[in-house]
Amino acid sequence: MIRRIKLLYSLFEEIQDTNGSIPPSSILCLTELFSVIRRVKGLIQECKDGSCVWGLIQTEFVSNQFYVLVKQMGRALDILPVSLLDLTADTREQVELLHKQVKRVDSYVDPRELQRREVLLQVMASEKNSKNKGFIDFGIAKEIMSCIGLINPFDYEEEISKLEVEAKKQAGTGGLIMVSNINNLISLIS
Repeated sequence: MIRRIKLLYSLFEEIQDTNGSIPPSSILCLTELFSVIRRVKGLIQECKDGSCVWGLIQTEFVSNQFYVLVKQMGRALDILPVSLLDLTADTREQVELLHKQVKRVDSYVDPRELQRREVLLQVMASEKNSKNKGFIDFGIAKEIMSCIGLINPFDYEEEISKLEVEAKKQAGTGGLIMVSNINNLISLIS
């Protein structure tokens, strides 16, 4: 997504350098593109600031949020009157190629992330199982945590804090099942 936004940079730069007026229809499209870019930035920041473990559990949801934003970018590019803008041939070609790319994009979830999530959910489920009550395969849990960037005790403490914040956020929206799942993740990491 960042790469796609970088491709739009030359478009915005050239429009900014243009001395002529911009057609009103272009202003509407550019405003929509700017809005999409702001939402992408917010989503990236939310992923960066949020819990890695919760992000892993919510991987399909997060992936779908990015997919929706790509499609919104495509709709804005659908109606962008590129021919009415004073652009260089290179920039025009970049915008047209980007438009073709976003129209062909499909939702994508990294299969490795799905695999990690499934293993993590299995570890959590086996701990709840009455036969295995209190038994967690810490080797597998540690491997998953390492894959998502949790290496040292500080990383774990920070992750627990982020999960606690997420639990409060979910509790505020009435997501009691989500809060329970987050509390189980906190127990697993602790």
